[in-house]
Amino acid sequence: MRGWWRGISVACTLAAGLGACQFADETLWPDSPPDGIETRGQAAVPQQLPSETGAAGETALEPLMVVRSDRPDIAFETPLSQTVEQVLRLRPEARFDLVAVRPGRGSPSARSRAETLTQQQAERMLKYLAGDLGLAPERLSLTATTNLAAETGEVRLYLR
Repeated sequence: MRGWWRGISVACTLAAGLGACQFADETLWPDSPPDGIETRGQAAVPQQLPSETGAAGETALEPLMVVRSDRPDIAFETPLSQTVEQVLRLRPEARFDLVAVRPGRGSPSARSRAETLTQQQAERMLKYLAGDLGLAPERLSLTATTNLAAETGEVRLYLR
């Protein structure tokens, strides 16, 4: 499964760049993604997803998108729905993993606040995927981890 993610990352980064990701004759963000959203080249899903087989020892999966959780008002809905809808056009049986990445740096109070904001953001995104986009609960998972080098939290969306 890891092999095709590298191709997505390289193809999107080279072809579309991070400022104007395009797919299916649509421009997601003409100038740049909304504040708080990082595509890392992954929101532009290619027209055809490669097979899920990959060689041993390849790099870890890249997220489809990353939503910062350093404040509660980040508007993730449009980029999230566009990304998920494009993936579902290419792979209707797709399943998604949301990973709440808590920061491991900063004062205890700052880490606690960031952890709370990250968990709330992940829960809002999960509710949006299940409620507004109508994905069945068995197609979604929510997990959490800590990034010891990070000072702010984020929620990552992966294609399972």
